[in-house]
Amino acid sequence: MFVLNRFMTKYHPEFFSLSKEKQDEFKINNIDELESKFKKFIYKQILNVELKNENDAEKYEHLITPEILLELNTQSTYLRGIGNNYFYLNEWFGDNENMLTFKTLYDYDFDNHNFQEEALINEKHFPEKTEKSPYKMRMNFYWARAIINNKFHYLHLASSAMYLHSKIEEELEEFIKELIPHEYEEGKDFGKKESSGFVLDFKLNANGKEKELQDLKDYYNYKLNNKIYDELQDYFFNNPMNSIWIKEQNNESKTDPTLTYIFSDINVIKDVRFSHWEQDTNKYKTEDLSTLNNLFDSFFNKYKQEIKSVYNSIIEGSYVSDIKKKKPLKVVANEGFIDDLNKILDDED
Repeated sequence: MFVLNRFMTKYHPEFFSLSKEKQDEFKINNIDELESKFKKFIYKQILNVELKNENDAEKYEHLITPEILLELNTQSTYLRGIGNNYFYLNEWFGDNENMLTFKTLYDYDFDNHNFQEEALINEKHFPEKTEKSPYKMRMNFYWARAIINNKFHYLHLASSAMYLHSKIEEELEEFIKELIPHEYEEGKDFGKKESSGFVLDFKLNANGKEKELQDLKDYYNYKLNNKIYDELQDYFFNNPMNSIWIKEQNNESKTDPTLTYIFSDINVIKDVRFSHWEQDTNKYKTEDLSTLNNLFDSFFNKYKQEIKSVYNSIIEGSYVSDIKKKKPLKVVANEGFIDDLNKILDDED
Protein backbone atom coordinates (compact mmCIF):
# COMPACT_ATOMS: atom_id res chain seq x y z
CA MET A 1 0.00 0.00 0.00
CA PHE A 2 2.89 2.35 0.75
CA VAL A 3 4.00 2.17 -2.92
CA LEU A 4 0.56 3.25 -4.16
CA ASN A 5 0.48 6.10 -1.64
CA ARG A 6 3.89 7.33 -2.78
CA PHE A 7 2.84 7.03 -6.40
CA MET A 8 -0.37 9.01 -5.90
CA THR A 9 1.45 11.62 -3.82
CA LYS A 10 3.82 12.19 -6.73
CA TYR A 11 1.40 12.10 -9.64
CA HIS A 12 -2.12 12.67 -8.29
CA PRO A 13 -2.09 14.27 -4.82
CA GLU A 14 -5.77 15.15 -5.21
CA PHE A 15 -6.48 11.42 -4.86
CA PHE A 16 -6.25 11.62 -1.06
CA SER A 17 -9.02 14.20 -0.80
CA LEU A 18 -11.52 11.76 -2.31
CA SER A 19 -13.79 9.34 -0.48
CA LYS A 20 -12.99 5.61 -0.80
CA GLU A 21 -15.76 5.19 -3.38
CA LYS A 22 -14.49 8.15 -5.41
CA GLN A 23 -10.93 6.83 -5.18
CA ASP A 24 -12.10 3.56 -6.71
CA GLU A 25 -13.88 5.42 -9.49
CA PHE A 26 -10.78 7.50 -10.17
CA LYS A 27 -8.56 4.41 -10.42
CA ILE A 28 -10.95 2.42 -12.64
CA ASN A 29 -11.81 5.33 -14.95
CA ASN A 30 -8.13 6.20 -15.46
CA ILE A 31 -6.63 2.71 -15.21
CA ASP A 32 -4.82 2.68 -18.57
CA GLU A 33 -2.95 5.90 -17.88
CA LEU A 34 -2.30 4.96 -14.25
CA GLU A 35 -0.99 1.48 -15.03
CA SER A 36 1.52 2.81 -17.54
CA LYS A 37 2.92 5.28 -15.01
CA PHE A 38 2.68 2.85 -12.12
CA LYS A 39 4.67 0.14 -13.88
CA LYS A 40 7.60 2.50 -14.39
CA PHE A 41 7.27 3.74 -10.82
CA ILE A 42 7.12 0.30 -9.23
CA TYR A 43 10.08 -1.04 -11.22
CA LYS A 44 12.11 1.88 -9.93
CA GLN A 45 10.93 1.34 -6.35
CA ILE A 46 11.38 -2.45 -6.23
CA LEU A 47 14.10 -3.19 -8.81
CA ASN A 48 15.80 0.20 -9.02
CA VAL A 49 15.63 0.21 -12.82
CA GLU A 50 14.35 2.90 -15.17
CA LEU A 51 11.76 1.90 -17.76
CA LYS A 52 11.61 4.17 -20.79
CA ASN A 53 8.43 2.41 -21.87
CA GLU A 54 6.43 -0.66 -20.88
CA ASN A 55 8.23 -2.89 -23.39
CA ASP A 56 11.47 -2.17 -21.56
CA ALA A 57 10.26 -4.53 -18.81
CA GLU A 58 11.27 -7.52 -20.97
CA LYS A 59 14.93 -6.55 -20.51
CA TYR A 60 14.62 -7.17 -16.78
CA GLU A 61 12.69 -10.45 -16.78
CA HIS A 62 15.78 -12.21 -15.41
CA LEU A 63 15.46 -10.09 -12.25
CA ILE A 64 11.88 -11.20 -11.56
CA THR A 65 12.23 -13.89 -8.91
CA PRO A 66 9.07 -15.50 -7.45
CA GLU A 67 9.47 -13.20 -4.44
CA ILE A 68 9.72 -10.11 -6.65
CA LEU A 69 6.75 -11.23 -8.75
CA LEU A 70 4.67 -11.63 -5.61
CA GLU A 71 5.58 -8.09 -4.53
CA LEU A 72 4.79 -6.64 -7.97
CA ASN A 73 1.39 -8.36 -8.03
CA THR A 74 0.67 -7.27 -4.47
CA GLN A 75 1.32 -3.60 -5.21
CA SER A 76 -0.55 -3.65 -8.53
CA THR A 77 -3.59 -5.09 -6.72
CA TYR A 78 -3.74 -1.96 -4.55
CA LEU A 79 -3.92 0.03 -7.80
CA ARG A 80 -6.38 -2.16 -9.70
CA GLY A 81 -8.58 -3.38 -6.86
CA ILE A 82 -11.65 -1.78 -5.34
CA GLY A 83 -13.33 -1.70 -1.95
CA ASN A 84 -12.09 -2.63 1.49
CA ASN A 85 -10.03 -5.58 0.22
CA TYR A 86 -8.83 -4.06 -3.04
CA PHE A 87 -10.66 -6.84 -4.83
CA TYR A 88 -9.64 -7.26 -8.47
CA LEU A 89 -11.52 -9.64 -10.77
CA ASN A 90 -8.94 -10.77 -13.33
CA GLU A 91 -11.52 -11.71 -15.96
CA TRP A 92 -12.87 -10.43 -19.26
CA PHE A 93 -15.18 -7.41 -19.32
CA GLY A 94 -17.26 -6.26 -22.26
CA ASP A 95 -17.17 -2.87 -23.90
CA ASN A 96 -17.95 -0.08 -21.44
CA GLU A 97 -17.78 -2.56 -18.54
CA ASN A 98 -15.40 -2.66 -15.60
CA MET A 99 -15.21 -3.67 -11.95
CA LEU A 100 -17.69 -0.97 -10.96
CA THR A 101 -20.31 -2.12 -13.47
CA PHE A 102 -21.20 -5.09 -11.27
CA LYS A 103 -22.03 -4.64 -7.61
CA THR A 104 -22.10 -8.30 -6.60
CA LEU A 105 -20.54 -11.57 -7.69
CA TYR A 106 -24.02 -12.65 -8.81
CA ASP A 107 -24.33 -9.62 -11.10
CA TYR A 108 -21.11 -10.52 -12.91
CA ASP A 109 -21.77 -14.26 -13.06
CA PHE A 110 -25.31 -13.83 -14.38
CA ASP A 111 -24.14 -11.37 -17.04
CA ASN A 112 -21.29 -13.69 -18.03
CA HIS A 113 -23.70 -16.63 -18.26
CA ASN A 114 -25.95 -14.78 -20.69
CA PHE A 115 -22.98 -13.64 -22.78
CA GLN A 116 -21.54 -17.17 -23.01
CA GLU A 117 -24.91 -18.71 -23.84
CA GLU A 118 -25.54 -16.22 -26.64
CA ALA A 119 -22.04 -16.88 -28.00
CA LEU A 120 -22.68 -20.63 -28.06
CA ILE A 121 -26.00 -20.17 -29.86
CA ASN A 122 -24.23 -18.12 -32.54
CA GLU A 123 -21.28 -20.52 -32.79
CA LYS A 124 -21.38 -22.61 -35.99
CA HIS A 125 -19.66 -25.55 -34.28
CA PHE A 126 -22.70 -26.00 -31.98
CA PRO A 127 -25.71 -26.14 -34.33
CA GLU A 128 -27.66 -28.13 -31.71
CA LYS A 129 -27.52 -25.13 -29.34
CA THR A 130 -30.70 -23.15 -30.05
CA GLU A 131 -31.64 -21.63 -26.68
CA LYS A 132 -30.04 -20.44 -23.47
CA SER A 133 -29.56 -22.85 -20.61
CA PRO A 134 -31.22 -21.75 -17.36
CA TYR A 135 -28.92 -19.89 -15.00
CA LYS A 136 -27.79 -22.04 -12.07
CA MET A 137 -24.41 -20.39 -11.40
CA ARG A 138 -21.71 -20.52 -14.04
CA MET A 139 -18.65 -19.68 -11.97
CA ASN A 140 -15.87 -21.70 -13.58
CA PHE A 141 -12.86 -20.87 -11.46
CA TYR A 142 -12.75 -17.14 -12.07
CA TRP A 143 -9.38 -15.58 -11.29
CA ALA A 144 -9.15 -12.70 -8.88
CA ARG A 145 -6.78 -11.01 -6.45
CA ALA A 146 -7.41 -9.32 -3.14
CA ILE A 147 -5.95 -8.31 0.19
CA ILE A 148 -7.47 -10.80 2.65
CA ASN A 149 -6.72 -10.59 6.37
CA ASN A 150 -4.26 -7.81 5.48
CA LYS A 151 -2.29 -10.11 3.15
CA PHE A 152 -2.21 -10.44 -0.63
CA HIS A 153 -3.84 -13.55 -2.12
CA TYR A 154 -4.59 -14.99 -5.52
CA LEU A 155 -8.23 -16.12 -5.59
CA HIS A 156 -10.01 -18.87 -7.51
CA LEU A 157 -13.80 -18.54 -7.50
CA ALA A 158 -15.91 -21.60 -8.27
CA SER A 159 -19.45 -22.80 -7.87
CA SER A 160 -19.76 -25.97 -5.81
CA ALA A 161 -20.95 -27.78 -8.95
CA MET A 162 -17.93 -26.65 -10.95
CA TYR A 163 -15.53 -27.49 -8.11
CA LEU A 164 -16.84 -31.04 -7.71
CA HIS A 165 -17.04 -31.52 -11.46
CA SER A 166 -13.36 -30.67 -11.86
CA LYS A 167 -12.39 -33.13 -9.11
CA ILE A 168 -14.61 -35.90 -10.52
CA GLU A 169 -13.29 -35.24 -14.02
CA GLU A 170 -9.70 -35.58 -12.84
CA GLU A 171 -10.38 -38.82 -10.96
CA LEU A 172 -12.41 -40.39 -13.77
CA GLU A 173 -9.62 -39.68 -16.25
CA GLU A 174 -7.23 -41.49 -13.92
CA PHE A 175 -9.71 -44.36 -13.60
CA ILE A 176 -9.93 -44.69 -17.40
CA LYS A 177 -6.12 -44.80 -17.49
CA GLU A 178 -6.20 -47.64 -14.94
CA LEU A 179 -8.70 -49.56 -17.05
CA ILE A 180 -6.77 -49.06 -20.29
CA PRO A 181 -3.19 -47.83 -19.72
CA HIS A 182 -2.20 -45.35 -22.41
CA GLU A 183 -0.13 -42.32 -23.26
CA TYR A 184 -0.05 -39.65 -25.94
CA GLU A 185 2.73 -39.66 -28.52
CA GLU A 186 3.67 -37.32 -31.32
CA GLY A 187 1.65 -38.00 -34.48
CA LYS A 188 2.96 -38.14 -38.03
CA ASP A 189 2.20 -34.45 -38.65
CA PHE A 190 3.63 -33.15 -35.38
CA GLY A 191 5.93 -30.19 -36.04
CA LYS A 192 4.85 -29.80 -39.64
CA LYS A 193 5.20 -26.18 -40.71
CA GLU A 194 1.94 -24.37 -41.37
CA SER A 195 1.31 -20.64 -41.80
CA SER A 196 3.23 -18.89 -39.01
CA GLY A 197 3.59 -21.91 -36.74
CA PHE A 198 3.60 -25.69 -36.62
CA VAL A 199 1.03 -28.46 -36.22
CA LEU A 200 0.43 -30.03 -32.82
CA ASP A 201 -0.48 -33.58 -33.72
CA PHE A 202 -0.76 -36.26 -31.03
CA LYS A 203 -1.92 -39.88 -31.17
CA LEU A 204 -2.91 -42.37 -28.49
CA ASN A 205 -0.84 -45.43 -27.73
CA ALA A 206 -2.92 -47.94 -25.78
CA ASN A 207 -0.87 -51.03 -26.56
CA GLY A 208 -3.29 -52.39 -29.12
CA LYS A 209 -6.48 -51.25 -27.38
CA GLU A 210 -6.74 -47.88 -29.15
CA LYS A 211 -10.24 -48.63 -30.51
CA GLU A 212 -11.55 -49.70 -27.09
CA LEU A 213 -9.97 -46.68 -25.44
CA GLN A 214 -11.41 -44.29 -28.00
CA ASP A 215 -14.90 -45.73 -27.51
CA LEU A 216 -14.58 -45.31 -23.75
CA LYS A 217 -13.20 -41.79 -24.02
CA ASP A 218 -15.92 -40.84 -26.50
CA TYR A 219 -18.60 -42.08 -24.11
CA TYR A 220 -17.10 -40.04 -21.29
CA ASN A 221 -16.49 -36.88 -23.34
CA TYR A 222 -19.71 -36.83 -25.36
CA LYS A 223 -22.24 -38.43 -23.03
CA LEU A 224 -21.15 -38.54 -19.41
CA ASN A 225 -19.14 -35.37 -18.86
CA ASN A 226 -21.94 -32.88 -19.51
CA LYS A 227 -24.41 -35.07 -17.64
CA ILE A 228 -22.17 -34.96 -14.55
CA TYR A 229 -22.08 -31.17 -14.58
CA ASP A 230 -25.82 -30.85 -15.20
CA GLU A 231 -26.66 -33.22 -12.35
CA LEU A 232 -24.31 -31.41 -9.97
CA GLN A 233 -25.83 -28.06 -10.93
CA ASP A 234 -29.32 -29.39 -10.36
CA TYR A 235 -28.36 -30.85 -6.99
CA PHE A 236 -26.97 -27.60 -5.59
CA PHE A 237 -29.71 -25.52 -7.21
CA ASN A 238 -32.36 -27.64 -5.49
CA ASN A 239 -30.47 -28.01 -2.21
CA PRO A 240 -29.19 -24.55 -1.19
CA MET A 241 -26.67 -24.74 1.66
CA ASN A 242 -25.88 -21.06 2.29
CA SER A 243 -22.18 -21.86 2.50
CA ILE A 244 -18.84 -20.67 1.20
CA TRP A 245 -16.01 -23.15 1.57
CA ILE A 246 -12.53 -21.65 1.49
CA LYS A 247 -9.41 -23.69 0.76
CA GLU A 248 -6.00 -22.17 1.44
CA GLN A 249 -2.92 -23.23 -0.51
CA ASN A 250 0.65 -22.08 -1.01
CA ASN A 251 3.90 -23.43 -2.39
CA GLU A 252 7.01 -24.26 -0.36
CA SER A 253 8.56 -20.85 -0.95
CA LYS A 254 5.34 -19.12 0.17
CA THR A 255 5.21 -17.10 -3.06
CA ASP A 256 1.85 -18.37 -4.33
CA PRO A 257 -0.71 -17.62 -1.59
CA THR A 258 -4.01 -18.88 -3.02
CA LEU A 259 -7.53 -19.04 -1.67
CA THR A 260 -10.16 -21.10 -3.49
CA TYR A 261 -13.68 -19.90 -2.75
CA ILE A 262 -16.40 -22.50 -3.37
CA PHE A 263 -19.93 -21.06 -3.42
CA SER A 264 -22.85 -23.34 -2.64
CA ASP A 265 -25.72 -21.55 -4.37
CA ILE A 266 -27.10 -18.44 -6.00
CA ASN A 267 -28.51 -16.90 -2.82
CA VAL A 268 -25.00 -16.67 -1.38
CA ILE A 269 -23.36 -14.88 -4.30
CA LYS A 270 -26.22 -12.37 -4.43
CA ASP A 271 -25.00 -11.22 -1.03
CA VAL A 272 -21.28 -10.95 -1.89
CA ARG A 273 -20.24 -7.44 -2.92
CA PHE A 274 -16.92 -6.83 -4.64
CA SER A 275 -16.47 -3.73 -2.50
CA HIS A 276 -16.90 -5.64 0.78
CA TRP A 277 -15.44 -9.00 -0.21
CA GLU A 278 -14.02 -10.29 3.06
CA GLN A 279 -16.89 -8.98 5.17
CA ASP A 280 -19.56 -10.54 2.97
CA THR A 281 -17.87 -13.90 2.36
CA ASN A 282 -17.09 -14.34 6.05
CA LYS A 283 -20.82 -14.37 6.80
CA TYR A 284 -21.10 -17.69 4.97
CA LYS A 285 -17.62 -19.07 5.56
CA THR A 286 -17.60 -22.79 6.32
CA GLU A 287 -14.26 -24.32 7.27
CA ASP A 288 -15.50 -27.91 7.44
CA LEU A 289 -15.28 -29.44 3.96
CA SER A 290 -16.75 -32.79 5.00
CA THR A 291 -20.08 -32.05 3.27
CA LEU A 292 -18.32 -31.38 -0.03
CA ASN A 293 -16.07 -34.40 0.41
CA ASN A 294 -19.02 -36.69 1.12
CA LEU A 295 -20.85 -35.40 -1.94
CA PHE A 296 -17.74 -36.00 -4.02
CA ASP A 297 -17.55 -39.61 -2.85
CA SER A 298 -21.21 -40.21 -3.61
CA PHE A 299 -21.22 -38.68 -7.10
CA PHE A 300 -17.80 -40.03 -8.06
CA ASN A 301 -18.64 -43.62 -7.14
CA LYS A 302 -21.85 -43.39 -9.14
CA TYR A 303 -20.07 -42.24 -12.31
CA LYS A 304 -17.16 -44.59 -11.74
CA GLN A 305 -19.58 -47.51 -11.84
CA GLU A 306 -21.10 -46.17 -15.05
CA ILE A 307 -17.67 -45.95 -16.69
CA LYS A 308 -16.85 -49.49 -15.51
CA SER A 309 -20.12 -50.80 -16.94
CA VAL A 310 -19.45 -49.24 -20.34
CA TYR A 311 -15.87 -50.53 -20.25
CA ASN A 312 -17.10 -54.07 -19.60
CA SER A 313 -19.51 -53.93 -22.53
CA ILE A 314 -16.76 -52.60 -24.80
CA ILE A 315 -14.36 -55.40 -23.82
CA GLU A 316 -17.12 -58.02 -24.20
CA GLY A 317 -17.92 -56.68 -27.66
CA SER A 318 -21.55 -55.83 -26.91
CA TYR A 319 -21.11 -52.05 -26.88
CA VAL A 320 -22.55 -50.16 -29.86
CA SER A 321 -21.61 -46.51 -30.13
CA ASP A 322 -24.22 -44.06 -31.38
CA ILE A 323 -22.01 -41.01 -30.89
CA LYS A 324 -21.69 -38.63 -33.82
CA LYS A 325 -18.35 -36.94 -33.42
CA LYS A 326 -17.34 -33.66 -34.98
CA LYS A 327 -14.33 -33.56 -37.25
CA PRO A 328 -11.29 -32.78 -35.06
CA LEU A 329 -9.81 -29.34 -35.45
CA LYS A 330 -6.22 -28.92 -36.56
CA VAL A 331 -4.18 -27.19 -33.85
CA VAL A 332 -1.42 -24.87 -35.03
CA ALA A 333 0.95 -23.34 -32.45
CA ASN A 334 3.37 -20.47 -32.87
CA GLU A 335 7.11 -20.93 -32.54
CA GLY A 336 7.29 -19.96 -28.87
CA PHE A 337 4.39 -22.15 -27.72
CA ILE A 338 6.42 -25.14 -26.53
CA ASP A 339 8.89 -22.94 -24.64
CA ASP A 340 6.03 -21.09 -22.97
CA LEU A 341 4.25 -24.36 -22.13
CA ASN A 342 7.39 -25.87 -20.63
CA LYS A 343 7.88 -22.73 -18.53
CA ILE A 344 4.34 -23.01 -17.18
CA LEU A 345 4.81 -26.70 -16.35
CA ASP A 346 8.13 -25.94 -14.64
CA ASP A 347 6.45 -23.23 -12.55
CA GLU A 348 3.69 -25.70 -11.51
CA ASP A 349 6.31 -28.24 -10.43
